[in-house]
Amino acid sequence: MDRRTIGVVLSLVVAIAGGAADLYACGDKFLRLGRSPRYRAYAAVHPTAILIYAPASASRDAVREYEETLRRAGHRVQAVWNVPAFVEAISSTRVGIVISSVQDVARLKAHAADAPSRPAILPIVTRTSRAERAAIDRDYPHILEADWTKYEVLAELDHVMEARLRLMPALP
Repeated sequence: MDRRTIGVVLSLVVAIAGGAADLYACGDKFLRLGRSPRYRAYAAVHPTAILIYAPASASRDAVREYEETLRRAGHRVQAVWNVPAFVEAISSTRVGIVISSVQDVARLKAHAADAPSRPAILPIVTRTSRAERAAIDRDYPHILEADWTKYEVLAELDHVMEARLRLMPALP
């Protein structure tokens, strides 16, 4: 092989190897917000207290898994299964975000508005018609899609908290 061929082959090997590696300079891994430098786990940029209203028809295992994902990211999480438990939890705890299905949000909204911490309400949206989706988008600036990955959900929670902190810096 001549030198030119060796140079081309060596350049290709370096380009392929460099493109496959996660190349960050010293300290860059600590600047990636929302990412833990260890294990590539998601860490909440703005951890908060989250109250999940789960309807009686929800799978308890699915709700527990959801809670565990949020806890691992650094949030404080509590799930409730009925309206009286919701009212008690929201009045006795400083809650930053309430997560509920879009069908249950209307009846929880008044209780959340009366809470001292005035939490953000985040509906979980499943398949809807265009008209229903337009109404949801008009009423709620942030939503969670039922088919999102856990990382998309955690990123949206950070967006909600950023918006809350810009508007009301004294709240959780």
